[in-house]
Amino acid sequence: MPWLTTEETAEILDYHPEYVRHLLRIGRLKGQKFGVVWFVDPEAVSELRERLDNQDKLGFTKNDPRRGRE
Repeated sequence: MPWLTTEETAEILDYHPEYVRHLLRIGRLKGQKFGVVWFVDPEAVSELRERLDNQDKLGFTKNDPRRGRE
């Protein structure tokens, strides 16, 4: 599967592309930077999406600070 752009990843996760770049910079999302452009590992996006979906089921809101963490 090809790598995803930050814009594609943002659509999947329902985040702003700049927040996706932030997640990449701090290492919470796996990706690689080529020049000034980030590319995101699709498996990492799937894992994060699954974790977020599970947290949604537990009643976390989108802006809950605990959301997206292990």
